[in-house]
Amino acid sequence: AAEQAARETAEQVARDEAEAMRAEIEALKRAKQQAFEETEALKANAMRAEIEAAPTPGAPRRRGGAFSAARGGAFSAQAKAEAPEPEKEDRAAAQPDAVAE
Repeated sequence: AAEQAARETAEQVARDEAEAMRAEIEALKRAKQQAFEETEALKANAMRAEIEAAPTPGAPRRRGGAFSAARGGAFSAQAKAEAPEPEKEDRAAAQPDAVAE
């Protein structure tokens, strides 16, 4: 009788482990499917963005873009900040032979 109970307990443990493995496999399959769907959505978004960014025939070409405008803006602002102020010439001093009547 004790042997029978031990056998039934071992069988139950094996069934529980098998069920846990099946549940884990199903969870992995769902995760794989979700990752696939997310990848496909990202590919579609990338393709859509590429199409939207492509120049259309007959449309005026845009100069620069967000990236270069931001970069150029930053560099030009930096250059303006560092550029020395142009010295104003004293025109009278520069032209001593000017009208001195």
